[in-house]
Order: sequence, then structure tokens, then C-alpha cells
Amino acid sequence: LKVWVSVFFRGIWQVICNVFSWRNKTPFWRVIGAVIAACILAVTLIACYAFYDEFYVRRHGWYYGDEITRISPNMLLYDIERGRGKSYVKDMRTGDKVLKGLDWVACSEDGDSLAVFSKGGKRGFFNRFTGEVVIPARYDAAWCFSDSVAGVCVGDSVFFIDHGGNPLNQRKFLRREGIAYLYHGGMAVITEGDKYGLVDRAGKDVLLPEYDFIDDTSKGMWLIGKEGQYGLLDAEGTEILPPSYSCVTVCDEGGIVITLADRTKKRLDYDGKVIDDFVYDFVTKIGYTTDKTGEDGESITALTGMYAYEVDGYKGLMDSQWHPVTLPLYSEIEALTPVLFDCRIAGTGASILIDAKGKKVND
Repeated sequence: LKVWVSVFFRGIWQVICNVFSWRNKTPFWRVIGAVIAACILAVTLIACYAFYDEFYVRRHGWYYGDEITRISPNMLLYDIERGRGKSYVKDMRTGDKVLKGLDWVACSEDGDSLAVFSKGGKRGFFNRFTGEVVIPARYDAAWCFSDSVAGVCVGDSVFFIDHGGNPLNQRKFLRREGIAYLYHGGMAVITEGDKYGLVDRAGKDVLLPEYDFIDDTSKGMWLIGKEGQYGLLDAEGTEILPPSYSCVTVCDEGGIVITLADRTKKRLDYDGKVIDDFVYDFVTKIGYTTDKTGEDGESITALTGMYAYEVDGYKGLMDSQWHPVTLPLYSEIEALTPVLFDCRIAGTGASILIDAKGKKVND
């Protein structure tokens, strides 16, 4: 087989060399041969590109970094030099550019049929399945549709519209930079001055603008903040937790984790009832160096029976029954003996000694 393959391809190579051999050819036929060779090369490259475009690009929708994005089964966004009016949307079925001269395009996270586009500094909306412009580019700012509602801005005035471009209600709000005007679960965050509140689809205040921070979370809940402390509202805007915790995290599964002022954590259900009174991030066994040495001359390490638990980078001491004996106050905990621990105070570079019951031994 090896001999046959070698002879076969060597024969093909000889045929190619004879056909395009420059030997015994006049200058005219040498030029003709060169032109033919160049044409064959060009046709081969075009065929390879066409194959790549058809069977890779059109199937996957992404290539050349993130410059081409599939925004629907039949539409590709060519995001070229974002913000310079060179982007366009192409219909894969016909190969036509259905939208040209775009600055950028953004699609809704909830799969809404309308996508927002920017053209010439103005914003509008088009159907990402058909490429048809539904709402012309007439707004100074616009956000994606969410819950079938989109926030738009004319001048410094923000209001909400439906799929037909009609105002959702009569209320308008002074635009504040950095705020995404989106509806979640029938409510949207609005601002008055530097305070945040919530309004419903009718434009009525669900929550007056009295908080320093409001953001949507999992389960349709709303995280609220006031004076550096955080709390939680349910999907109807009813307070579940007052803004009195250092951190509140709503998990997709498993409930809510809150961090108290002393850095300890608790786990709650989605109604705010305590499930676990004490939770932590990590736990490790604590060992100490004994006076004994092994056969290799190295000191032998033994376990103390105590543990170091960690919460948000801070460590505390836990006994053999898994009960915390100190708060998570330390950046590091090392055992000097089975009952004596060197604890590095976070942010100070200083340490204290405590016993296995968490009491200071050098008071």
C-alpha cells in the first residue's frame, strides 16, 4: 500500500509538472500557462470559501470573533466597526441586506421578537425574524423590550411603549444615566433625584422613590438598598426583608442567603423564614506541628480536632461538634498546639492568641 500510494501521487505530480512545465515552451505559452495556473488557484480558493460560508458560518452563526451573530433562525447580524454605521442585517434565505447603515443592534434577553437598533444616532425597533422595521429610528435612547414593554427616551424624558410604538401610560421620567429602563414582572425601576422607586404598567407607584438602590433578582424579587444596607421585596413589591443586611443574595435554587453585620450568614426560604441559622463558604481542618520527627527527619503534623470556616474571605474557629466558637473575624488561623491558635486580625497585620473555646489567652 505504501509503495502504491507513493507511485500514484508521484505519477500525478509528474503529469502536473509536464502540463505546466516551462521547459521547451515559448514565452507566449509560458504566459498562458501562468494565467491558467492563477485561474485554477483563484477558483479553488473561491470554492473553499463558499464551502466554509455555507457549511460553517450559516450553521453556527458566529465567526471572525463576534462580528457575525445569528439573531434569529434566518437573520444574521454583521456587526462591523460597531458604532460607525457599517453594520447590517442579512436575510440568510435570500442573501439580501434587509437593514443597512446600523451603528449597533441589541436583542431582548427574554426572546422578544423586536430588537432595538441604532442608526445615525437615533434608536428604533425591527422584527428580528423578518428584518422589517416596526418602529422607526426616532428616539434619542432606547432599551430592549422586556415583558413586551420597552423604555425609550426623547430628549431627557423617558417613557414606555408597546410593540406598536404607543405609550404604555401617560407618565414620563427624567432620564438618569446608568439606569436600564426595563420592566420585570409588571414593574419597572424609576428614579426621582437620586432615589429609586417602582411603577406598574399603569404608571402608578408601587414603591415611592425613597431607596438608594433597587435591582431585579431571581424569582421576580427586587433587591433594595438604603444607607449601605440591603433588603428584599417580593414580586408584588411587598417587603420580605428590611434594608438592614450587609448583603442579600437570591439564589436560583436553595433560597436566600443574607450576611449580617458581624459577617455571619444565614439561609432563608423565599418567604424570608430561616432555614439554616449558620452557613459558611468553606471549612478546613487545622493541623499543628508536633515535637516528634519522622524517619526522614521532618516534623510530624497532627490534627487539632478544630476547624477553620470561611465567610467572604474571613475565617472563624469551629469546634469538633461543628459549632462556631468565634465570629469570622480573621484573615488566617494557625494552630500552635491542640488548644492554642494564632489568629491574624484582618487588615491589621496583627495577631491574637485564643484557646479552643474562642477566648483570648493574653487578656
